[in-house]
Amino acid sequence: MSPQRTSLNIKTVAALLFINCVGPPLTKFEPEQYVRSWLLNGRLSADDTASRKRNQKCDKTYESLWKLL
Repeated sequence: MSPQRTSLNIKTVAALLFINCVGPPLTKFEPEQYVRSWLLNGRLSADDTASRKRNQKCDKTYESLWKLL
């Protein structure tokens, strides 16, 4: 990832701070409506079996080093 992609912009940090300071406690948060909206917008659930599997490639250049550990 590039540094630009991993950095938080000021607007995002401000929103997170606002929620942290004046938002309701986690015990009062009811996520159902947000989850339904997320799924209705075509996004996948966390336990969706149809999602793409991660392509794990083994770097052979470190194989001999790993055997030493």
